[in-house]
Amino acid sequence: MKRSKQIAGTLVLFLMLTAGSSQAQDRAALLQSSDIVFNGTVLFVGAVSFYGVPASDNTMMVRVDAVYDQPASVMLAPGDTVTVQAVDPTAFRRNMRAMFYTQGWIFGEGVAVREVGHEVNAENAGVAQAQDTVSQFRQQQQDAQLRARMMAADMVMVGQVVSVGPSTLAAFQTDPQPISEHTPNWREAVIQVEEWIKGNQGDQRIVMRFPTSLDVQWYDAPRFTEGQEGVFICNRDQVSGTPFAMLSGEQKIAYTALSPQDIQPRDQADRMKALLAGQ
Repeated sequence: MKRSKQIAGTLVLFLMLTAGSSQAQDRAALLQSSDIVFNGTVLFVGAVSFYGVPASDNTMMVRVDAVYDQPASVMLAPGDTVTVQAVDPTAFRRNMRAMFYTQGWIFGEGVAVREVGHEVNAENAGVAQAQDTVSQFRQQQQDAQLRARMMAADMVMVGQVVSVGPSTLAAFQTDPQPISEHTPNWREAVIQVEEWIKGNQGDQRIVMRFPTSLDVQWYDAPRFTEGQEGVFICNRDQVSGTPFAMLSGEQKIAYTALSPQDIQPRDQADRMKALLAGQ
């Protein structure tokens, strides 16, 4: 209930900050569908801002007045000129100012984006408040994703990697596995559990199997290092084909944590407990 009130308050604030725009737009849906959000002024309709972008009746040159949200790989700043592929170019005119909700399209000598939606605004006011509002909304999105990840996981615990070594898969496989460019090259980390957040298994040492391949199938999977600390979101290994590992001569259940979201800083433990409790 508390989180629902926070979300409602965030959206009300965003509504207030853009009160001069169309009230029919669903801002939450626009934010969920976009990754680059900025305030801008239309310079030309039917034009592009840099070579390499196909010009059409739907493209516009837009000056960036304020940036509210963008991926780390994009470096838009006030004063930059971008190309916007509009959903409906007839909705825009020269010198019109609007809040643009967009997705990245073409990156080269400049930035081109595709419009998801927009809201007309007469003044570029409340930039700091709008930035805070978008940041709060993104944080709520991340919290919801993290909670869903924990809810679906077999275990969540605070711990430290005490050793990293070769995979013990060979102890359970009778036939050698074929090697290809997608071969994960498994290794195993032993994690000393300090605190259970979910799924106490009664064992204080957990074997975490992880890929070391940089193939596109595995490149963003976490790699473990000795001494690494954090909060680990774990699932029983259903990927390698062998759900067990050997640890000190004993057969143990093997776990995986294959998403970057599965490893969180240690100081996030209390926040993750609260999220898991639905607070």
